[in-house]
Amino acid sequence: MSTIVDSFGQTFPHVQFRENNHHRSPSNVQQLSTNLNGAVATINNGKLKSLTPPKMYELDNAPVVNEEYNGSAPTNSPTNKVPAATNGRSNNNGTNGVANAYAMDAFTRKKGLPWVLASQMFLIFILVFVIAFLLYKLYLFDEYNKEDSLNLQNINCIQPPTLELNSEMPETAPQKSFSGHFKKAAVVSDNVICSEIGRNVLLRGGNAVDAAISVSFCIGALNYPTAGLGGGFLMTYFRRFDGKCLAIDALGITPSLANNDTNPIENGYKSISVPGELHGLWTAYKRFGSGRITWNNLIMPTVHILNEGFPVSQALEKLSKEFLDKFGNETNKDIRNIFLIPSNDEYFREGQIIRNPQLAETLKKLALTNDPINLFYGNNGAIAKQIVEEFTQNGALITRKDLHSYRSVIDEQPFLNSYSDQKLVFCGSKSSSGYVKIQILLAILQKLYPDFENITSTNHEYWHKFIMAQNYINTELEELNSEDQLKFLLQNITQNKFIENIIQKFGSNSSTSEMPIKEEFLSKNEEDSDLGSSQINIVDSDGNTISVAHSINSPFGSLRRSPILGILWNNHLFNLNNHSTNNRQISPTSPIIVYDRESRKIKLAIGASGGTSLQTFSSLSHVLFQVLSNNKPLREAVNMPRLYKNHHGIAYESGLPKVNFLITLVQ
Repeated sequence: MSTIVDSFGQTFPHVQFRENNHHRSPSNVQQLSTNLNGAVATINNGKLKSLTPPKMYELDNAPVVNEEYNGSAPTNSPTNKVPAATNGRSNNNGTNGVANAYAMDAFTRKKGLPWVLASQMFLIFILVFVIAFLLYKLYLFDEYNKEDSLNLQNINCIQPPTLELNSEMPETAPQKSFSGHFKKAAVVSDNVICSEIGRNVLLRGGNAVDAAISVSFCIGALNYPTAGLGGGFLMTYFRRFDGKCLAIDALGITPSLANNDTNPIENGYKSISVPGELHGLWTAYKRFGSGRITWNNLIMPTVHILNEGFPVSQALEKLSKEFLDKFGNETNKDIRNIFLIPSNDEYFREGQIIRNPQLAETLKKLALTNDPINLFYGNNGAIAKQIVEEFTQNGALITRKDLHSYRSVIDEQPFLNSYSDQKLVFCGSKSSSGYVKIQILLAILQKLYPDFENITSTNHEYWHKFIMAQNYINTELEELNSEDQLKFLLQNITQNKFIENIIQKFGSNSSTSEMPIKEEFLSKNEEDSDLGSSQINIVDSDGNTISVAHSINSPFGSLRRSPILGILWNNHLFNLNNHSTNNRQISPTSPIIVYDRESRKIKLAIGASGGTSLQTFSSLSHVLFQVLSNNKPLREAVNMPRLYKNHHGIAYESGLPKVNFLITLVQ
């Protein structure tokens, strides 16, 4: 089962592939789930089901046939010359011997003729069989595409369809998430066009890693306020055949000119860290790609979209509207021209078409080169020279040496934590502070509810303890800025005294009456900074699973875009607590995979897009606890209204009964 949800009520354009209906949830917490008895896919009667993109976004849909005839057919060697036969008597003119030789030669040629014909017939039969097999495959491919096709040109590409919800959904819940059942493979991302690109990669024989790379390039281009070549990512990868979970850290690092005396600034070239996006994607492709899809075929679909133009999404319109004042006050004309309509300085509305030929040209160069790392990061790389020149002219802290020395990291021993009965395993990156906070909160909830009583949306005791535990974690563990700190905390989670001490501290010294109560939605919340992040979850037909979180830190990053390359740069230095050289970022994003230790089947792939770090931490913890401990259906757990503690008090969703429940909670 797969669904896409939001972390706190924001409507984001997501896509999910369904068997009968195709819906996109207005949400930003993405979850991809299956039960322990089946893998994830979108197939009905053996036919993959999903959305199909507008014609201008179609890829070459020719299927890849992996079977080929490796046999051999007998062939005839040239006819052997047989010596002339004689009767032993002398023959002066040799006529009799020559005649016998000719007769024997003719006999052998006549005898070999049927074998030649048989060989030729056999080869013709094999050729006909292969052609018939290919035609049959093409027929099937065309059938399930026709059967499942939707004309995206006749619908709003971003606006979710209006559907009649079934009775499973709580009447008071503010969420409107939708679930889909899949038998083979699924792709979940923040953009329907990008998800379709990933689906096409899977159809052509690619694995989950290939699909994740293609979707990542697309998301970085179409959802540019939250991801792209100017940022980085954390990737969690579960390999089904050997039950191995790995992580790739492609987050930004501190440039050499920065130091602990550097004053962090929110925007501008001095807020940019060394970007790791491209290096991480190339590393994933070379190490874990299927080898059946070429590098350029993973990028070129996005190049075509950028040149043709793509529709503004609802999420992009919302962010552009919120940042209108910042864009209007910017002296950087390039940032204004790409994010505002040049004729009237208005933000782009949903459905309007945006083109980005500069970024398209950059991606095209990266797609067609044999060594994209040298081109982007190398001392002699053409793109690297343009980046260094731009940074130098504008006072950035990144040097040529910083680019050349950047390396993404493959961690073959990421954080692994057993859950509940030890059968389920959590897997996450060592560079994710969000992952560690979630594990601590889940450990506290399991300690408080060992037998787990049924928790409803109005259970006062549960929400009181949930809020107090969350508040303690945010307060005491706010400054998590090193891998050693995260590792130490995870090692202590298994110690009963560690969790008991936390419960004792927040149980005796804190009260919710100290916290203001107010109704608050993500779409109305201007008090906490949103994360410029984007989540992708993918499961392929072999059960290999990807959960990857891209980020440029804040929405629109540093508000600096390369006028030549079209790349929007990150502002990760603004949030780094330690500005020592080559310090690798610790990210609040939480790409998590939960799998069964024995069967090696995926239970959940989950993460969050946008929102604040406090909102995503709270939402993911709540949903995970409800699904894994209370065995609630995923959609029901997601639709439950939520509370979370921010810096200004307790924020809640409107589905909670305000008067009785909240007054009781405070008292």
